[in-house]
Amino acid sequence: METKARKFAGIVGAFVICLGLPAFGQIPVQVTLNGPGTALPVTIGTNQEYAGVYSGSASNGTTFTSNPGLICDDFTGQVNPPQTWNALAYQVSTITSATLPHLLYGGALPDPPYPNIGLSGYAALADLVQQSFNSNDPTLQADIGEAIWSITDPAIAGQISANASALRAAALAFGASENFSQFTNLWIFVPNPLTADYASNKQEMWGRVPEGGSALMYLLLAGLFCFGAVYLNSRNRFGTLKV
Repeated sequence: METKARKFAGIVGAFVICLGLPAFGQIPVQVTLNGPGTALPVTIGTNQEYAGVYSGSASNGTTFTSNPGLICDDFTGQVNPPQTWNALAYQVSTITSATLPHLLYGGALPDPPYPNIGLSGYAALADLVQQSFNSNDPTLQADIGEAIWSITDPAIAGQISANASALRAAALAFGASENFSQFTNLWIFVPNPLTADYASNKQEMWGRVPEGGSALMYLLLAGLFCFGAVYLNSRNRFGTLKV
């Protein structure tokens, strides 16, 4: 025999879960890297890589996209176009200390190769990513790409260009405020699942979705669906309560 209190607690629990999932920003997506896009070759140490904005997108059916493409923050991992992998999307403006352990450089994986850059580090990355998306200059975007990599891999900080070093310093100064509120149009795509083996991990990417775009609509629809399910469940339960 169930009590009213027990049934009500179950309904409240479901309601809390519905609130938590959309707010926490975990949207399953598939990330696709199509090619280098406007990225340019850069030399860091003995490695030549393409830095800048890559051609690619994130998709949840038809609900997600990234314009003009993707930006990589991971100098350690390797992906090759055309390649698609699973990820969880987080709206950057919602990042908190609770989100941090779920990100590639949030402290959950071994260091090296994944240092914990903290909230200040991710705020610095967000600032650089926003600058890159706001620019139409591939050379500047390549310098920004180097600056991004030098934050997630401090070992290469002395091997990047002078302009990249200046961009890095300015971004780290901004990141000290740990302010994410202005980045409502930025999303971070974290490979899912995360593993301690960098050779098998896919890369963490950043994308930009227009304000009021499809990703936000996805969250709204998911929330409405969940609330509707709770409401119907509550009607059925309260209609058959036994004490």
